[in-house]
Amino acid sequence: GGVMEELKRAIEARDEAAIERLLSPAVVFRSPALFKPYAGRAATMVFLRAAMQVFEDFRYVHTYTEDDGRGHVLMFEATVGGRALEGADFVRVGIDGLVTEFRVMVRPMTGLLALAEATPVPSPCDTCAAKPCLNTCPVGAFSTRGYDVVGCRGYLATLSGQPCMIQGCQARLACPVGREHAYRGGLAQHLMRA
Repeated sequence: GGVMEELKRAIEARDEAAIERLLSPAVVFRSPALFKPYAGRAATMVFLRAAMQVFEDFRYVHTYTEDDGRGHVLMFEATVGGRALEGADFVRVGIDGLVTEFRVMVRPMTGLLALAEATPVPSPCDTCAAKPCLNTCPVGAFSTRGYDVVGCRGYLATLSGQPCMIQGCQARLACPVGREHAYRGGLAQHLMRA
């Protein structure tokens, strides 16, 4: 039994609520189809939901456990877009019994490419509860409907828009994800003028 059997049953049954209950709030998710790891239960569920929509005939075929009982490798087989693939979920469980790490590997390359093409790339905005970009933009150019390019450009042409022109987009600077990708100094000024 244990958490791995529960996790395997939940994933094979596509039981999202059961999967989510087994994940630590700070779980880290890694996939060969993604550039960087994603942290948190909500972000991990976005990717697991996408995988469950894309994988056909998904089934676990072998399970291996580390001596300490906290590390597990769950080997699986599936098809994506008619291409057979096999893979492994490398799962680590914390002392609280919840999944703290979830790493996916897939082979062959044709299966990985089919998976990457079929998997929707979720926006980090989907898992951002605070959404500071929506109330940081001085002219409200960001909304749940999208980005108002005309409103932003019009504001940038005014004297009031100079802080954005000099420092960079205030909404981007307020975004917890965008902050690490913010353009600084002269590059920010150049791009804001473009």
